[in-house]
Amino acid sequence: MSIGATLPKRSRGPQQHERDDRAAWLRLVRGWRGLIRSDLEIANPTRLTQTGQSLARSLLTRHLTRACRHPYTIHADGVWMVIIMADNVHELRPKPADTEKITINLGYVDLGHVDLMVQEGFYSNRTDFIRTAIRNQLERHADVVKQSTARKSLDLGLRNYSREDLEAARQAGEMLHINVLGLASIAQDVTPELARATIASVSVLGALHASPAIKATLADRMR
Repeated sequence: MSIGATLPKRSRGPQQHERDDRAAWLRLVRGWRGLIRSDLEIANPTRLTQTGQSLARSLLTRHLTRACRHPYTIHADGVWMVIIMADNVHELRPKPADTEKITINLGYVDLGHVDLMVQEGFYSNRTDFIRTAIRNQLERHADVVKQSTARKSLDLGLRNYSREDLEAARQAGEMLHINVLGLASIAQDVTPELARATIASVSVLGALHASPAIKATLADRMR
């Protein structure tokens, strides 16, 4: 069976048109299944002929635009959608992690108490218990934390320094003082020379995400 088969001509009423659309769609899906079963190449758009790809896009567009009027709905499995849309996939930047892993040492008795609280259902796991305890302590001392943050002029939260930011600072003849409570991130495309020429000091309470070369070149400017 050829996947690039042409659609039947529309020469009859609306009901016949819908039956023709459904039949053509089913032929197309069966053809895809045959390709996948034979080669197990699920996401290889080159397996479809140019005519077949055009036919797939035409059927999808027509189905989606007319679905609200049809008494039935045909859903394409994710496998078939991967084949159709593979030529439109763009690589996305990985999202930076919003948490930092830490290691703590607890006495056996304290750890046993934590496990008991988890076992009794008060917390889902050890991490949940420890995270909750930390948040409770931060809320308890919220006023002190707020005053210290203001006194030290700390940027609270996430602060990203891109290459464009540093180049703009260099053109303006400015030196940056990075003071962050949270996460400070220096873009991966920033060179050590650029960082050295634009960053006067680095003070981060939390985590600093930067390449090893950037951290090395700014080591003497970190507080």
